[in-house]
Amino acid sequence: MLTILPEQNTVVGTLETIVDIAREQEIANPSIILVGDVVNLRNGIRWFESDSGS
Repeated sequence: MLTILPEQNTVVGTLETIVDIAREQEIANPSIILVGDVVNLRNGIRWFESDSGS
């Protein structure tokens, strides 16, 4: 099973707040930005955040 790497982060915000959130969390490139309803699917498909010990 894949696990999230220590250097990987996920932040969620609106178009109005995401720049400030990314700066606060020190998000750097390479990065992926998703916009729209697809963001709401995260809770159901976040297999990449699973703990490999489970």
